[in-house]
Amino acid sequence: MPNTCAIDFGIDNFAAIVCEDGSSAIYKGGAVLSSCQWFHKRRACLTGIMTKGHVLKCASSRQLTDLSYHHANFVKDQCHKISRHIINYCLGHRAGTLVLGINRLWKQRIRIGKQSNQSFVSMPIALLRELIAYKAMDAGIKVVEQEESYTSKADVTAGDYIPTYGLDDKNAIFSGKRQKRGLYRCESGTLLNADCNGAANILRKAFPDIWKATSDFSFLAAPMVVGFHQLNP
Repeated sequence: MPNTCAIDFGIDNFAAIVCEDGSSAIYKGGAVLSSCQWFHKRRACLTGIMTKGHVLKCASSRQLTDLSYHHANFVKDQCHKISRHIINYCLGHRAGTLVLGINRLWKQRIRIGKQSNQSFVSMPIALLRELIAYKAMDAGIKVVEQEESYTSKADVTAGDYIPTYGLDDKNAIFSGKRQKRGLYRCESGTLLNADCNGAANILRKAFPDIWKATSDFSFLAAPMVVGFHQLNP
């Protein structure tokens, strides 16, 4: 299959995928994020009740076990459905190679504000990435892992150089700027979906010449949206 796709993982948009054939899609993460937040809050509440007046703040009970069991099953089910849809997307767009954005410092040195930090750390990105990888290989799709630093800041339409964190980023300069509500303003003033811009840059970081013949990036502005109700009709 002649085409190549790339995925950028996140929070509100659990995964954003772009294909060199001029298509893109985002997979909403609201249902998984809400489940994770509710689970951690409920578990903390129950643990607090059971350990009130005790020095050690750890406890176990049947209710806690059931809570963990149902949450784990829901998250795994949603990750399976999203990963299957992504693989079908790749096959439908004749993609023989899939590039996965990787950040080696995920969940160790993240600093994006207290609320966003809690949301990001609770998202099961590693599980989704693992499911996508094994399903891709099962479908005969080559999987490539690409370090993704600065891909969300670079302007894909301007062909900004994308440095690597800690190696050649001392004088990193970018043409565009990420706006609020998931928008990226390019040097030309064009507004793109920020996560799709990031995924396109991940693809460009892995294969530098892949967008050389592309002049119209409007497909990054209005991606196909796949949400909870599309995956769970």
